[in-house]
Amino acid sequence: MFTKWVEAWNEVLNKVREQGGDIQELELEPPALPEELHDKEQELGVLIPASLRELLAEHTRKLYFRWSLPDEAILPEEFKEIFSGELGWSLEELEYWQEDSAEASGCEGLAGMMVFGQAGNGDMLALDMNQEAAGEPPVVYWEHETDEVRLLAPSFQEYVKRMTELSCIGSELWQYEAFLGPDGLDTGSAQARRWKDWFATFQSLQIEEASRTLDSLFTYIKYHGAVRARETEGLRRFPAADVFRLVLQQLPESTPDERIALSRIVGEGLGSYAAQWVRGLWEESEPLLTAETRSYLTVRCLPLEEGCRRVMTFLEQETDGKMSGYDAFEHLAPFQHRSVIGWMEEYSRLPAAEGWSRLYAYSRPDWADVKQWAGGDMRQRLTLLQALDDMLREQQHDTIPAYGWYTLKPIKVCGVPSREAFVQFLEKLYEEEPLRTKKALLRQIIEHVDEIMEGELPEQE
Repeated sequence: MFTKWVEAWNEVLNKVREQGGDIQELELEPPALPEELHDKEQELGVLIPASLRELLAEHTRKLYFRWSLPDEAILPEEFKEIFSGELGWSLEELEYWQEDSAEASGCEGLAGMMVFGQAGNGDMLALDMNQEAAGEPPVVYWEHETDEVRLLAPSFQEYVKRMTELSCIGSELWQYEAFLGPDGLDTGSAQARRWKDWFATFQSLQIEEASRTLDSLFTYIKYHGAVRARETEGLRRFPAADVFRLVLQQLPESTPDERIALSRIVGEGLGSYAAQWVRGLWEESEPLLTAETRSYLTVRCLPLEEGCRRVMTFLEQETDGKMSGYDAFEHLAPFQHRSVIGWMEEYSRLPAAEGWSRLYAYSRPDWADVKQWAGGDMRQRLTLLQALDDMLREQQHDTIPAYGWYTLKPIKVCGVPSREAFVQFLEKLYEEEPLRTKKALLRQIIEHVDEIMEGELPEQE
């Protein structure tokens, strides 16, 4: 049985990785020696239940793995929180809670519990030794905020079996709740069957196979959420009219997350073909799409000048000119155009770190912009310094700047005449800066100036 479990766990991990998710590989240590088990029981003051002891003695003294789906993955509403899973136990980390220690810690619900795992939110997975007289102690979930206990399975090995059937979801209560019944995790319920079907489909979908028909490609995208190079290439194999027709057909009946995915199909796969439809979105009184999605489509489908004007006017009117930097970034960063910097001269505010500096950085400032803001008022100067730091952080973290839905161009200062000129400029700012914290920031930027400069001016549309 254990060998089959290991095969099932590795299959889940491999499939999640193939679909772009993150995993922590299965860790299996050798079985525990008899003396190690004896010493641990002496330390705990109670015997380790047979169901767990067998796994420790015959298979592994420590086991752990975890998986998480890609951020863009679109789960059904009822399983929206089940974006990750994990399973594990360790002989060394077993902990038994005596009644007095539980009461002293304000955790009366843990009295008589043998804890074998902890959820990320501080809740505990445990064997309820208070019920051992009736046979094997059940596995329970203890909530630290309420000090309440929920049944997960009647024994440890049954817990492992049920978790494996559910692809080891968890380990926080809100990830288990959809499947809990009177006997704990119910792997045969209608919800469990829907989850297993969805997860199996997600794991089995391959872009190459899905791209054979438009319907299957849409299904793939509505599971995975992202529309990147491979998906875009697949979409462009089909007539734009067919792609657009299917988007319009599916939009009204789709979930909010699916509508975002369908919008990505339009933005990345159709572009200007959908321009007239996007213009119509600005006239709708009861829109299906969010304002952020509409701005995204405006960036991808309309001419630059028209798109900027529409989104900027919307922000000005919607917030009476007092929008947050985070909102401005959400709507305007995808343009990656200097006209946004010109707009910021009037509307940006302090503190710069609350979205405004990142918007400046993402808007592809050129050498003239940098010199102008360095000589401006305190708001502009602080925004510039923070923006240069934002650029450096992006480069040093080795990340591709992205706006969630699609990749953006690198964020650097464009049109710098030479490295020497940039360093001299920054050294002058350093000498003029009165604050030590800003001096330290500028020194860091000077030391890594090559990472945030480009010699060529960006193309202006």
